Amino acid sequence: MAILEWVAVAIIVITSVGMLIARDWRVSVSLLAAQYLAMFILLLAHLPLGMASVKVVAGWMSCAIIGMTRS
Repeated sequence: MAILEWVAVAIIVITSVGMLIARDWRVSVSLLAAQYLAMFILLLAHLPLGMASVKVVAGWMSCAIIGMTRS
């Protein structure tokens, strides 16, 4: 499980840099959704599955709302 958590941290770092570099809002929203998925993996170690799922679903819903308002 520790290796999976380090992969999640690497994904968060890579997507953070990508969000700083990206100019297209579609790429930024996609990277934000990937960050929420990586955060879900990290939260599984400390929270029950239900609470971690709520966090990722709420994050993806916010990405969907941002995408709908930008298009």
